[in-house]
Amino acid sequence: MANAYNSTSFVAPDLLIDFQKKSPLAGTVYSNYTGAFDSGKNWDYGSTIKIPLPNKAIVNTGATISSFDDVKERFAETTVSYRYNTNMSFTSKDLTFNTKHIFAQRFIEPHASALAAKYEYDLAQEIFKHTYLFTGTAGSAISSTKAIFLLDSTMNKMNIRMNDRWLAINENSFADIASISGFQNSFDGQMTKQINRDAQLGRLATLQTFRSTRMVNHIAGVGLDTATPANGFVAAGTVKAEVSSGNTMTITGLTANSTGVFNPGDKLVFTGYYHVDPELRINTDLTFSVTVTNDTAVDADGSGDAVITFDPYIISDTANPNRNISAAIAATTAVKLVTANTDAGSTGKVAYKFNAGYVPEGICSGVPPLADPKGVPANAIARASDPDTRAVNIRMVDGYTFSSDGSGTRLDIIYYIKVFGDRIVGLLG
Repeated sequence: MANAYNSTSFVAPDLLIDFQKKSPLAGTVYSNYTGAFDSGKNWDYGSTIKIPLPNKAIVNTGATISSFDDVKERFAETTVSYRYNTNMSFTSKDLTFNTKHIFAQRFIEPHASALAAKYEYDLAQEIFKHTYLFTGTAGSAISSTKAIFLLDSTMNKMNIRMNDRWLAINENSFADIASISGFQNSFDGQMTKQINRDAQLGRLATLQTFRSTRMVNHIAGVGLDTATPANGFVAAGTVKAEVSSGNTMTITGLTANSTGVFNPGDKLVFTGYYHVDPELRINTDLTFSVTVTNDTAVDADGSGDAVITFDPYIISDTANPNRNISAAIAATTAVKLVTANTDAGSTGKVAYKFNAGYVPEGICSGVPPLADPKGVPANAIARASDPDTRAVNIRMVDGYTFSSDGSGTRLDIIYYIKVFGDRIVGLLG
């Protein structure tokens, strides 16, 4: 028996519930966007939207105000670059002979879970690829409360607002944190049990904490593959020419024609250079670092050179209010690659863990509503929409399938992701 069209409205509410359960990141990101999605346009893959950014303030000297500055609203553009679907086939008989609970288990949860897993994975990947501030040691398990508090301290130094901070914990790091010895000497027994069970150590450092199964375990490139790694780092050549601005550089002194020197998401450190406080524009004590944003692994050419793109865009001009580095990076500056390698070259490559402390506006993402397909009866279309945040909208369409001369139901989502690394701090493990 073919699906009754009213089955869509029966099923759709459960989709949203399961999606939000399986994607905890979805509920903590900044999902506001301009009202264009609500204007009747057929938004789809490739559409461009604007995301409102926090306004900046300038501090003036003395008692006299020469003029009042107009507040200029700032926006960042991004593209709806993800679209996915899943499908199912169920009949009116399935709806009749199964309770709603059993029906949800059999038909709804697997599909909502699959879509949510993909969304969570893409979010985690983008967070990792654009996070350049970090604390902790790659390849060393989180073994004390100090690591969590250093994460909080780093956020403070970069003037990341102190309220509504989140800490997304890698599942493997959760195991490390839950097994930290010595908690019983710091807290009473019941509190220790609760901290270990719920991974709520972050809350002691003003971070709302949760686990995500999709947080990254990263294998770094080999850097200078003849160098023996130090704890958490390996030598990776030198800067070939001064970099005073921009997001590209050539690194030289690598092994000629070596492959996999840098991988997308690799973190590079430049000793002697520091991140700049974004409000006071003074140097912090945080060593300057970038993350490699190349789409594929970077190899060295026959001269031992490799060209990388990176985040953040460097601004060293002291007169620029957006300056973010203490000085231009000079030629011959040594490059260190964050890694968990155990020996030189590719044989010692092992994964290190990544956790992220952030405020919601550091990760801008949403699942906006897709347009209604043409030629489909209105009662064959349903939406699972979050009425409060508009963060998640899943379209469900029921109808005839030409290929099988039967009926089928498809679920579709589109979403955008825009990450601002200056509002995120990684915790390596």
